[in-house]
Amino acid sequence: MDSGLTKTIGLGIVTAVLATFVALADSGANEAAGTVAVADTTHHDSAVTVHWMTDGNVTSLLTAIDSRQSALANAELQAWHSDTVRAFAADMVRGTAELQHTTDSLAAKLRLSPAAPAMQDSLVAALQARIDTVSMNHGPQMDRVFVKQSIAANQLAADYMSQLSAVAQAPELQAVLETAQGRASAQVARAQQLQSMFAVADSVVADSLARRAAAHRNRQRTNR
Repeated sequence: MDSGLTKTIGLGIVTAVLATFVALADSGANEAAGTVAVADTTHHDSAVTVHWMTDGNVTSLLTAIDSRQSALANAELQAWHSDTVRAFAADMVRGTAELQHTTDSLAAKLRLSPAAPAMQDSLVAALQARIDTVSMNHGPQMDRVFVKQSIAANQLAADYMSQLSAVAQAPELQAVLETAQGRASAQVARAQQLQSMFAVADSVVADSLARRAAAHRNRQRTNR
């Protein structure tokens, strides 16, 4: 995975976040403000940086991740080569549109005002770098580049959804985040299958080229 996205959110981080939330809940701190804690995983040091977040912050992050996922898939759809990969990208676009509609409806129902937390800018920038990588590779390797980037981006999305669902207060928002996490995880699995398909195809081509080269060398030795 590229810079900014190599660190997966592990169980230890989630445990630390939940422990912080429980400790504060026990002491009664921050309950009146309706805020909860989530780790800023865009940092690469050993410490967990904790930020206080409302459901409005969570909703804003969810929307930001969803929009970048959609943009990544649309970058592939601009110049795809493989029908199978195109279908995968199209499914991503449909999924993100459904999620955004659900998020908007829920925000209206709960009267949430999305507010971007400080960590959102760095997260969006990291996801944008993956979109740019796909956009700059419109040649024969584009489908492979997209599949690789989508694995990383969807894994990041799944990790964030897991953490956000653990700290979101509204049960309805928790349910949306859990659904989004499941969808992102399924997309990771599907993209990995596509990556394996490409690996097999590339191996077959490489083997065929090696056989041809060997046959050519044999003919040259015979004609000497």
